[in-house]
Amino acid sequence: MYASVLKLSVMDLTKLKVADDYGIHKAVYGLFSDSLEVSVEGRPRDENYGVLYADRGVKGGIREILMVSAALPGTLTYGGIESKRIPEHLFDHKCYRFEVAVNPTVKRSGKVVVMMRAGDVCDWFVKKAGAEWGFEVPRSMIEVADSKMMVFKDRRGNDVSIWKVLVRGALKVVDRERFKRTFCGGVGRAKGFGCGLMQVTPLRRNALT
Repeated sequence: MYASVLKLSVMDLTKLKVADDYGIHKAVYGLFSDSLEVSVEGRPRDENYGVLYADRGVKGGIREILMVSAALPGTLTYGGIESKRIPEHLFDHKCYRFEVAVNPTVKRSGKVVVMMRAGDVCDWFVKKAGAEWGFEVPRSMIEVADSKMMVFKDRRGNDVSIWKVLVRGALKVVDRERFKRTFCGGVGRAKGFGCGLMQVTPLRRNALT
């Protein structure tokens, strides 16, 4: 797996015709077009397709997009990029501080329901972490830092709305292999639109004990 930072100036964004969240989606996908099998809707056929990204916003006039991918990104048309292989020892720690954008949803009566309230999002995240993602999150050490509705038109001109919530906190690994798979494959839905990438920083071993 590789970690990359894509940096785009205002001029780069203009030349790439990036005007909304779908524009960022296309800019990222364009870097991996040779290594991805993409459906006619412009979305991956498999959720664990090997590319995750997080839009980190504008810093010093430059928009930064963090990417984690199974393959190195291709040649840039505009902007700059830095890539490095993710070291295996990143997964050797017991506790981490984390930040991740998620699209928090559950199925009820066969329908997908979006979690809108901050408390419900935190409860959803804690439950999913313990049941599926290989780590535990103390309820007292998690917070919703930001949220927004992404609204854009897809390649067919259809209206798309995705509820995106930024969650921060600290976690304790309980299943190392599952945690690694979670990191590489992402969490939740809408991974192709800037959700699911776990940004983690190791903490001292007994931070959450």
